[in-house]
Amino acid sequence: MVFVPVLAAVIHFILYVAVGLYLDKRKDRHFVKEYNQILEAYNETDNAEIFLHDLSNIKNPSKTAQSANAFNFSMSTALYKNNRKEEALSYLYKVNTSDNDLQKVIEEQRKMIEDGEVTSI
Repeated sequence: MVFVPVLAAVIHFILYVAVGLYLDKRKDRHFVKEYNQILEAYNETDNAEIFLHDLSNIKNPSKTAQSANAFNFSMSTALYKNNRKEEALSYLYKVNTSDNDLQKVIEEQRKMIEDGEVTSI
């Protein structure tokens, strides 16, 4: 008798998690598709002006924190490569994450921008 309610609770939990993950992934798919196309084009051409232009004119805004962080980091890179250091730093300060690895990368880029190094990001 206890088995049926426990099984029903487990099934509901699994369905709830699966539906939540599916909806979360779907929420940002337009942004991710457009963003990935911009990154691919930049990787092929390595043209920072076009990269900045494309990022500035992105049609589908990010809807999740992870996408917003990726966008802000890319905008910082594009602005830095176009010698707009103050704006690049402002986009870096918008990145909000608890991931230690990403925080280290952000700090390295922030230091590089502040020091004025001319290296590839």
